[in-house]
Amino acid sequence: MFEQIFFLASINDKKIIRWLYERYHKIFLKYINEQLHFKFYTLDIEANDLKTVIYEIFLKIFQVSKIKNLNQFIGFVKRQIYFYLVYLLRKALSNKNLVNQLNSNNFENREAISENLDDVSIELNNKFLIHELLEIIYKENLLLYHFTILIIKGYTTNEINKILKINSTKTYYFKSILKKYIKNLL
Repeated sequence: MFEQIFFLASINDKKIIRWLYERYHKIFLKYINEQLHFKFYTLDIEANDLKTVIYEIFLKIFQVSKIKNLNQFIGFVKRQIYFYLVYLLRKALSNKNLVNQLNSNNFENREAISENLDDVSIELNNKFLIHELLEIIYKENLLLYHFTILIIKGYTTNEINKILKINSTKTYYFKSILKKYIKNLL
């Protein structure tokens, strides 16, 4: 029975998707409540606020994949709900960080500025050392220079291997050379 229902939903039959939503949305509201109380308790939203999101997830799932049974359907929807809650949490955290950053940029608080002067001088010293290290590496080994730049930007070794088209042994070799340069600089 469900196989035929899911087939009709996969050809974008809105009535079937609406029927599935009316029948099963309470399961997902309960799941959202559990997630909001245990994992995502910092979010200031209610499960009922996400009813439209559940319906949109239903539409998205039937457009993207072919579902064959009820357990697969429930698993896909729960997974998409979890990803959406993670998205909301990251968005909330970035908004809080933005507010904190704006508050920290308030120049009326002179005490905070004087305390941060030491941190700024340490940061400038570190930037100078990194710049000096990059100049030395650039003069001696151009491929190692690009490798170092990618590490500074936060790429993983697998991504660096793909970008520079080198194998993992070469990556470990570059890491060891880079450690030697850093020891010599310090």
